[in-house]
Amino acid sequence: MRSFFFWSIVPSLLLIVGCSRHDTPSSVSNTHLKPADKPAQTSFVLTDIDGRSTTLSLQDGQLRLSRVVQPRVLLHFFSTRADLCRAMLPYLSDLQRKESKHLFILGIIVPETIDTPTLRTYMHRNDATFFISRTPDNRPLAAAIAAQVHAGANYPLPLTVLFDHGHYITHYEGITPIEMIRSDLKHLKPLTPKE
Repeated sequence: MRSFFFWSIVPSLLLIVGCSRHDTPSSVSNTHLKPADKPAQTSFVLTDIDGRSTTLSLQDGQLRLSRVVQPRVLLHFFSTRADLCRAMLPYLSDLQRKESKHLFILGIIVPETIDTPTLRTYMHRNDATFFISRTPDNRPLAAAIAAQVHAGANYPLPLTVLFDHGHYITHYEGITPIEMIRSDLKHLKPLTPKE
């Protein structure tokens, strides 16, 4: 009986554990990014395995992405080396498929670099079908965003940050149930038909 109880709660516990020192997810809501030390770099070029690129800029707490038309952006910082970080990838892919008209999910691998064939295999095995950047700008971008949301220099992975029309909405530290992200998206100001 004890064995059954243990194995029935383990999957639930895995969903709330992060890949780093922080053990519980948190959703911290604000309407604006809080002032932080101005990052040395404010523009970042992010490229995926198919050579598609976007330039992300952070200016006065505003996020802008070139070549991205969706009004809502979810930045997902994670490590390919951590087993628990993999848990969210298929759920984020499903969210991207269902919300593709209004939401762009941008995966950002930190801190390691990874070659294209290895990343392609990793993405296939983990059903990661959204844009995943593997460029040198990933690390400074992660540091800049972590500073802006006050996640600390030793920020947890995964770290997921939600923006709406370039404005910071909330962030999640550690493995976060996808239902929490869906709920936060649902409670945003309704989009107009043009968006």
